[in-house]
Amino acid sequence: MFKLRKTEIDAKLIGLFNKKLTDKQIENVHQLVFVLCCPLIPKEEVSSYSVKALNGTWYELSGNWMLPFDNSGGLYNDCYILSTEYEEVRDLLKIRDGFGLFYGDENTDESRDYLFSHFRFRSGCNIEVFNEDVDTVSLLQELCECWKKTKKSGLINSKEWKWDSILHFNPGSKIYDSQNRIVAGEGLAPEITAWLEAESENLPFAVQALGLHSENSAILKLREGLLTGSKALEDVDIYSIDPLFLQNTLIGLADGFVNGQTIGTYPKNSKQFVVINSIIQRVLNLENRDIRVHVYTGLERFTLGSEKESYPFYLDQGMLELISKDNRNKPYLKNLFKKVQIVFGQDLYKEYVEETYRELEVMQDFIINEECLEHTEYYYKKWKEKTGIRLFRANSIWYKVSVEIDDISYELGEIERIGPWYHLDIEQKVLYYLKCIGLETLSELLKEDG
Repeated sequence: MFKLRKTEIDAKLIGLFNKKLTDKQIENVHQLVFVLCCPLIPKEEVSSYSVKALNGTWYELSGNWMLPFDNSGGLYNDCYILSTEYEEVRDLLKIRDGFGLFYGDENTDESRDYLFSHFRFRSGCNIEVFNEDVDTVSLLQELCECWKKTKKSGLINSKEWKWDSILHFNPGSKIYDSQNRIVAGEGLAPEITAWLEAESENLPFAVQALGLHSENSAILKLREGLLTGSKALEDVDIYSIDPLFLQNTLIGLADGFVNGQTIGTYPKNSKQFVVINSIIQRVLNLENRDIRVHVYTGLERFTLGSEKESYPFYLDQGMLELISKDNRNKPYLKNLFKKVQIVFGQDLYKEYVEETYRELEVMQDFIINEECLEHTEYYYKKWKEKTGIRLFRANSIWYKVSVEIDDISYELGEIERIGPWYHLDIEQKVLYYLKCIGLETLSELLKEDG
């Protein structure tokens, strides 16, 4: 048959060939070579034939097929290995170790219709040929050997392959870090860690081929920079990092990584502050977001709010700015920041803060100003008789402010109200207003407030 020239192979011969087959089952190596190499059998029809696998079952001739070999170790799935009946196909097709033949509908690098001798990290090979029931360490060792035997010029990017389908974990979602700057769920099983540390080539394989994150990865450089404030931050592109890793970074920095490390304090003008804001912005839209935000440690210093023991609170940002405006109030604020986690409010994550944390209500106690002057005009006396309300002009209006947490009161000092402002004491029936606004403006304010 193989002495026939191409011009002597016609549809009639193909028909006779198919007629000799039972249900188009290819029973020997010569029939297999004919189907794979005959130019008159369209590529899209190759899958209409079937071959026997090492497990004795007949399967469609499509997808990945490995040349016959001893799989006594069970690392590979027998249903992807050709039966020993086809042993000579290696020599007949001159398939070299580590290489193969694209035979399917489209003979391209993307095609999975690939017959090969040994698994390599090359175009065409698919990890489905491995046995997912084998213990993970043995499978990792075999994969590592295959990777080392793949010519570097032929290596393809395999980091995005569905490794969890055979390894039962996703290396791309794990971090190997000797310093344990990780959070729960990011680390590896002890036996995997032991295997990585057993030989010098194991870790480079896991990083380059499987997508495992290690010491030189962007995520660990980011964590190192945020923990220490080092220049490592300048070289990290957070937009190249998985948002889930970024969210975990905030949690670890605030609540503590596995090694117990947390972030220290940092000023508002620091690189740490700016980078954390960028991280928050990236993770705000995660479906199951769990974020940590800046909290005050001083008037101009911050850290990330921990939720390990208690949740932070938030103050209305406008009120906080009003309190801090007066230098005499700053000791009170410093005392509050030492005792309670107060979120630094900003528009970037205002909605998240209001949804997540409890607002501290600022209590305002009016300070009576003895210098306030009551109106004496005739029309005012008539109005007072009618309403029973006394009206006072004030040069300034002040309040003592405080908050209460778990029945403990924290004094925050005094604030001055400016602009169009008035104070109405319903019980005492007394109204104080800033004389700079005039009665007409006061009347409009009262109408607006009902």
